[in-house]
Amino acid sequence: AYTDYPYLPKGDYTIEGSYSRPDGSTQAISGTFKVPAPTFSVKPHTSYDTYYNNGKYKNADAANAEDGSTIFGVKDNGVCISKDILDNPKYESLIGKYSFTIDDKNAEAGDHANQAWKAHKVVAKFTFDGVEKTSDPLTCHVTGLPYRAPSETKFNASGKSWTKVSGDYTSINSDSIDLKTLSPAPSAKSPTFHMPGAVNVKVTNVYTKNNSSWGSYTYKMTLNDGTEVVSHSSNTEKQYSFSWTGEMNPNRTVFTCSYNYIAAGNDVTVNSVIVEYN
Repeated sequence: AYTDYPYLPKGDYTIEGSYSRPDGSTQAISGTFKVPAPTFSVKPHTSYDTYYNNGKYKNADAANAEDGSTIFGVKDNGVCISKDILDNPKYESLIGKYSFTIDDKNAEAGDHANQAWKAHKVVAKFTFDGVEKTSDPLTCHVTGLPYRAPSETKFNASGKSWTKVSGDYTSINSDSIDLKTLSPAPSAKSPTFHMPGAVNVKVTNVYTKNNSSWGSYTYKMTLNDGTEVVSHSSNTEKQYSFSWTGEMNPNRTVFTCSYNYIAAGNDVTVNSVIVEYN
């Protein structure tokens, strides 16, 4: 049935059959035909490609379901061949090698996680039914989005860690950032995200004021062009949560968290930072 064999491999075929005539005799028939080599394309992608869907429209929900540091390969629609064929065990012998080069270095088949947040040159090859296709060199943008710390990545993750900007007692931990006060005022900045263009984002930031204070002091989260994401003043010991929607772009790629209290005995903890496509 067609549902069992949705693809006929390339090659020359002969069809033979017969039919009955009105006089009761049988007439044999035969014919030959050629199935040409298959045509298909190969295209790896990142969450940024999913977000823009080849530049046609934004698909934030689908992009936020993917990992922000991964270049995805064949098992995520990198090859434009129906899953009814690729996943059909009857065609296992037709499916050949899938391979990558990333930044001119050979890479194993499949997805490639933990990539640096930057533009990568990617070439992919795939063989099906004896036909090898090589993708045009692609620029795969690994943005770092979605970013969810500390639930999915640690604040001090290797190669993508937050760093201390100021404050002798500022500390970057796996599950939090401590902005402990003593002159100079404490602050820490995020790793640098890669923004190839304007990207709408939603930022969720949770911080805890660990001590009450006589005065009201300000916790801030800002982008590197000075845009305020969070600016909150309080003298109450409490956990606070804030959301912000706005734009990241090539000039807005780094977040800084800071607290302006400069006397000993008062500090805040950054509990979580989430940056997602919007």
